Amino acid sequence: MSYHLGDKHKMFNKKKEQQYLRNGLTDWLVTDGRPFATIVGEGFKWFIKRVDAAFIVPYYRTLKADIGAGYQEALLQMKQLINETCTYAAITTDLWTARNN
Repeated sequence: MSYHLGDKHKMFNKKKEQQYLRNGLTDWLVTDGRPFATIVGEGFKWFIKRVDAAFIVPYYRTLKADIGAGYQEALLQMKQLINETCTYAAITTDLWTARNN
């Protein structure tokens, strides 16, 4: 029966696929600046079930932790890139005051 469900109805999603979709959801939230409330809406849940019925939408706290971990990883990669490639650096500022202030 599990063969039939998995083959015909795509009801069973492998752990890798779940993680892949979860990462995609996290990337979408960050890239488009979407609030966490987006993923709890009935319309979003309806849409996700049509895209992949086996995907389990994670709780917003899980996505929040994923975003934090992604930030830390990106920060580490940026630091490594700067350490490996940067010989000189220049820092500038752009300060101005509006006339009405």
